[in-house]
Amino acid sequence: MAANFKPGDCVIYRKPKFSVHPGPHARDIHPAPNGDSYSYWVSKFYRVIAVLAREVVVRTRRGRQRTRAAAKAALQRAHGWERLLLRHRFPPPTPACWATEPTPCWIASVVVHRSEGTSAPQEAEPGAGQGRPAPSPCEHSQQ
Repeated sequence: MAANFKPGDCVIYRKPKFSVHPGPHARDIHPAPNGDSYSYWVSKFYRVIAVLAREVVVRTRRGRQRTRAAAKAALQRAHGWERLLLRHRFPPPTPACWATEPTPCWIASVVVHRSEGTSAPQEAEPGAGQGRPAPSPCEHSQQ
């Protein structure tokens, strides 16, 4: 089944959940036998970044990396109409540098250096600390 997925594919994972109060994206809601909670599933929208022997490595919209079993029926490739209508819920195509970086490119930390003799902070990158994130390493490598 892992051969059906390739890097860059949009996939939808039906995650089973159990709680007292199902959220707005809950589907197939069933009450528990004693009525204390509900069982349901929610759709998670991922993009494939790697295909392993029996697993698929996917990236979430926020840049987190997850590993899912490729043989599970809950993980399916998105149809064309789903990619079109739900495109805002899928993560953007993965930049090439994400495969080698431990954290996503859009997470940039502001580094402040202090030179000896002055107490005013100096910025490590232009634009850092002015309400804008510092340029990521990916942006420098693509220029």
